[in-house]
Amino acid sequence: MWKQKSLETWRLQDSIFPGSCTGALVKGQLISSAGTLPIAASILYGHSYCMVKTVDAAATLFAQSLHSINAMETFPEVDYWAGQYAHHSRFTSLFQRPVDGPITDQLEVETIRLVEPLLLVSNAKSALVVEPLRHDQVFSLAPHHQEFFRRRSAVHERFASIHTITPLTLRDGATEKIMCLVLAQNAPAEFTASNVFSYALVFPLPGTSVNSNLVRALRSLPQFQVSGLQIILNAVGDYDLDDLNEPLIPTFYALAPRSQLGALRESFGSAFCSLLDRYPSEDLMRVIVQRTDR
Repeated sequence: MWKQKSLETWRLQDSIFPGSCTGALVKGQLISSAGTLPIAASILYGHSYCMVKTVDAAATLFAQSLHSINAMETFPEVDYWAGQYAHHSRFTSLFQRPVDGPITDQLEVETIRLVEPLLLVSNAKSALVVEPLRHDQVFSLAPHHQEFFRRRSAVHERFASIHTITPLTLRDGATEKIMCLVLAQNAPAEFTASNVFSYALVFPLPGTSVNSNLVRALRSLPQFQVSGLQIILNAVGDYDLDDLNEPLIPTFYALAPRSQLGALRESFGSAFCSLLDRYPSEDLMRVIVQRTDR
C-alpha cells in the first residue's frame, strides 16, 4: 500500500516538476538521493536526503546538494533555500549551521515534530475552538515567527491544484483567549519522505505552554486527529511532553536568503568535508578520478 501510494505521488510530482528528485547509481544500485521542491511561494526546500555509508555515496550526495541549491536560478520568484534538520543528526544539522558562525540573515525556527498518535484519540470535546484567521492576529506572534508564518502560508502557484494551506486561529473555549495560530496543510500522501506538505504547523502565542494538554486538545479536533503536527517553539527544548504517547522529533528550519547562496554552498561543503575526511585518502582519490574522467 505504501509503495503504491509513493509511486503514484512521485509520478504526479515529477509531472509538475520534472527532475525534482536526483540520485546516484553505482553498479546498478541507488546509493544516494535528494529532492528539491518549492514548499511555499517564496521558499525552495531541500528534502529527503539519504545515502548509504560509502565514500561514493557521500561524494554524490554533496554534488546533489549543490544541484539543489543551484535550482534557485530556475525559480526567480523564490527568496529562500530552506532545509529542516533533526537535532539528533550531527551530520545534516551542520548543513545550514556551520561551526564557524551563522549564515548572515538566515531565518531559523525551532520546532517539535509529532509524527502521529500511537493510540486512537479520544472523542472527548476539545477545549479549543477553531476559527478562520484574521490577518491582524499574525502580529500576536513573536517577530521571527511572524515572518516564517507569512512565508509558509503562501502556496507556490504550480502546486496550487494539489497543495492547500488554510490559516486558522485556535481559541480557548472557556476563556476566549487565542492560544495558537495554525497553518493546516493538505497534499498527496508521501509527497516527501517526512510528509512535510501535509503537516499542520502550530504557532503557539507567547504565553501558551507547549505541553501534553495542548497536544491532547489539538488531537481532539477532527482536523488534527491523525495528521502530523509541527509545533513552532520559542527556543530549543521549550516544551513539556514527557507523558505524551507520540514519537517526538526536535527539529529546526533554516531559511537561507538568495543573497547568501555562496555562504550556503560553503556551509554544505564544510559539512561534507568533515564526513569525507573519515574515509581513506586513496578512496577519495579514486572517486575524484572517476568523476573527472566523465
